[in-house]
Amino acid sequence: MYEKCIKALGGTPLSKEEYWEMKRANVSWDKLLPLSGLSIDEKDAYLKLFIDRIESQEELGADELFKDSLRTLEQLRANDNKLYLLSLRRNANALDWQIEHLGIRHLFEKILSGHSDTKEGTLLKKADIVRQTVDNPSEVVIIGDTEADIAAAQQLGATSIALMSGIRNEEFLSAMQPNYLVDGIGDVNNIKL
Repeated sequence: MYEKCIKALGGTPLSKEEYWEMKRANVSWDKLLPLSGLSIDEKDAYLKLFIDRIESQEELGADELFKDSLRTLEQLRANDNKLYLLSLRRNANALDWQIEHLGIRHLFEKILSGHSDTKEGTLLKKADIVRQTVDNPSEVVIIGDTEADIAAAQQLGATSIALMSGIRNEEFLSAMQPNYLVDGIGDVNNIKL
């Protein structure tokens, strides 16, 4: 997606490896875009194009579950855990479509979504949504691959499990001090909570 959007705006994309190394280390768009031949003045145009495309049915339809995701979710559900899927996607309808497309809606009590346009708001938003949804937020276990997931758990006094298989790398996630740091979703059932 990054490559398509950079090219559409006349830039020269970094290699896939360079881009993902920087993105997983949470390098900002303010640093990534100039390295890709775009000016900071083009940031808003780039982000609009990127977000519109990444949340399109075409792109969401190409997503696949990580290995062991379905098995892990089914095991968690079978152990009487109430599962909630919480996303900060901007397009709630596209999220609903994707959950149906992946065939996992039945595993969750609720599908929750919300969005903030600022990094600070994003870090607060997930905690706010959890507070509004569950009776005892401190008893929640938040599993995710971003700083927003870890921050939400910390704000709630809840347990966080950070997944290194997603958008952020081990070094970045480790610095956020999650309760647990695992390779991927398949490792979650090995944790005794």
